[in-house]
Amino acid sequence: MVITRDLAEEPLPHVTMPWLAAYFTPPDAQTAEMKAQLALSDTLVRELLDCDELVIATPVYNYNIPAALKAWVDHIVRKGLTLGFDGSGLVTGKKATLLIASGGEYGETSPIRDRDIATQYLRGRFKSY
Repeated sequence: MVITRDLAEEPLPHVTMPWLAAYFTPPDAQTAEMKAQLALSDTLVRELLDCDELVIATPVYNYNIPAALKAWVDHIVRKGLTLGFDGSGLVTGKKATLLIASGGEYGETSPIRDRDIATQYLRGRFKSY
């Protein structure tokens, strides 16, 4: 089965204070409203954990990833589910492919190599795969 999420066509909501309140509340103490705040995030985490391979295709905007992709990352980085309480990644044994399109070249000899925030950010989030 292939699940496709086109974040440009169907953007995700950004993390909000009510979402964060639900996130930092232990599951057994969450209200129905808090569970509703995390419902989409729960779905996205389940999709990630159930996949064999993750493919992310993204443009680079001002050296970084688009806000729509950052919103997805914010929803799937969940302590105790995808992120250990010590900061270690809990998602292992999966293949992640990053396809990044940019208007600049960031190779080893590039004078703007240090501005390649998008690649560094995504590799940092998915290095344990």
